[in-house]
Order: sequence, then structure tokens, then C-alpha cells
Amino acid sequence: MNTPPENVSEVSFYRAFKQASWRLPKNPLIHQSKPFPFPVMKTDHDLESALCAALDTLPKCRNAAATIGQRLGVSAREAGLHSHRTRRRVFHDGRGQVAAGELVTRLPAKGETVHFLMDGNFRLSDVIPIIQQHIGQPCRLTICTLGLNNDTTDQLAAMLKAGTLAELRLAFSSYFKASDPDTAVYAVQTLTRQGATVAVERLHAKLQLYQPAKGRARYVLETSSNLRSCQCVEVVSVTNDPGLYRWHDQWLTGFFNRNSIKL
Repeated sequence: MNTPPENVSEVSFYRAFKQASWRLPKNPLIHQSKPFPFPVMKTDHDLESALCAALDTLPKCRNAAATIGQRLGVSAREAGLHSHRTRRRVFHDGRGQVAAGELVTRLPAKGETVHFLMDGNFRLSDVIPIIQQHIGQPCRLTICTLGLNNDTTDQLAAMLKAGTLAELRLAFSSYFKASDPDTAVYAVQTLTRQGATVAVERLHAKLQLYQPAKGRARYVLETSSNLRSCQCVEVVSVTNDPGLYRWHDQWLTGFFNRNSIKL
């Protein structure tokens, strides 16, 4: 059983998260008669709802002189504003699709962005091996997500072991670690053993960066979706643009250099 956190900021979130989670609609499979330090979450939707409600109850700013960006080494000023002219946009409606492979049938050409919807028929993690197969060679992958599950961890570890992923950087949220510590610890231990770089921090971005081992193509996936499904309608865009890739890679490299877990 997990014990409550001890420092002030973690205690504040722990209390808010616990209170918010018990305000979810009563479900005998979720709400137990005896309280737990962390409430039992049976679905990803429960997790997302509790986290959002807990975030809303936290103070907006505890210390104006120390923003989260300063603490994590991420500067909006240094990153600046990135803009690029997309030569072509293609839109796919993913509602009713049975599998990710039926929707993601190709990668964007240089300067092109493709957009698609997700309606709960597949998880975003299902897209990763499909994109890699379209690339057709090992690639360097960076992922930012709120959370993931053990199946996705095993999938990424297998791709690293097989060599289809030449390198992996993974960042997921400290809120996810607090709410599902067993899954978080499994991800950290399993992936770092395969040589991945992992960071667990206050990051809410949902990104994937793909750099093929050869060639100049650079793919950036930007989305509202996490790797694990929460049964919500989500949007995804995939862009083939080296400039956009460099913009994200620059601030993420600083983030990982400063916050990656050292085992």
C-alpha cells in the first residue's frame, strides 16, 4: 500500500487528488467502505477526472519567482515562437475505424501535415509501431505523455530490444506516478534496463518525435491524447518538418538533461 507524500507540495496535491477522486460518481467497484491512501482507480476515465479536478483545486501560483518552467529548465522565452508554412494538409476522420493501421496508411510528405481523429477504437500507443513501419528503418523516438500502461511499456521495451527503436526518451507526469505508482515504477525500471532515458515530472505535453536513422525526414506527432486510452475523442496531427522537429527537440533535450532519472 502506498503512503502519502511528505513534502508540502506533494501533500497539497495528494489531499486535493484524494478529495476530488471521492467526488466521482459512486461506483461500488471503485469506492470502498474503507479509505485508502490513494483511491483505487478502475478505469482511465476515473484517473483523468480525478487528476483534472485535483489540479483545479491547487493554488494557481505558490511562488511567483519560481515557475514550473524555471524549476524544470524549460523557458518559453528561449524556445521562442516557431512558425512554418505547411504546404499541404490532409484530414482523416477516424470515427468508426477498427484499427490504427486502417487510418494511418502513410506518413506525410515533406512540408505536409496529416490530421486524424481518434474515437476510442484504438490507443495512441497503437500508432507507434505503425509509424515506425512506415519509416522502414530504426528511429530515435521521444515521447511525452500523461501516463501509460504495462502493455505499452512492454511494447516499447520490445522495440528497443529488437532495434526498431534506436533510442527512446520518455517523459510522463508525476501525477500519474502518484496515482498509479506500480505502473510508473514498472515503466521506469523496464525501459531504463533497455537503455531508455526516462523523466517523471510536471509535464502535460503530448508529443512524439521521430528521427529516422538515415535521411532528412523528421516527423512530429502533436495530440490531445495520452498513450493509454481514456475513452475520449482525441485529435492527432503528424507533420514532416525538420524545423518543427528541431524546435521541440531543443527544449526537450534541455528538459531531459536536467530531469531524467539516474539509476
